Amino acid sequence: MKAKIAHFCNVDENSVVTAKDVECIYEVPLVFREEGLDERIVEKLNMWTGAPNLNKWEKIAQTFHNPRDRVHIAMVGKYADLIDSYKASMRR
Repeated sequence: MKAKIAHFCNVDENSVVTAKDVECIYEVPLVFREEGLDERIVEKLNMWTGAPNLNKWEKIAQTFHNPRDRVHIAMVGKYADLIDSYKASMRR
């Protein structure tokens, strides 16, 4: 798939990066690092930089997946019986 995208976009195959779905926004830099996005950017900009330290990102993502405590949130509404009343905040 990456080869096909690279061909039709006229870029190198290693410059095509998969933007995977993640459970937590703090995992995005970790996933892009795994894909090598940071290395491609530095290479394209012809820059040098040290390896990124993502320890804090990893700790935050780990805390998200393994919370110490749990919180229960309830929502009360006057027109809760209407289908569209709380559509934006409800999970389906």
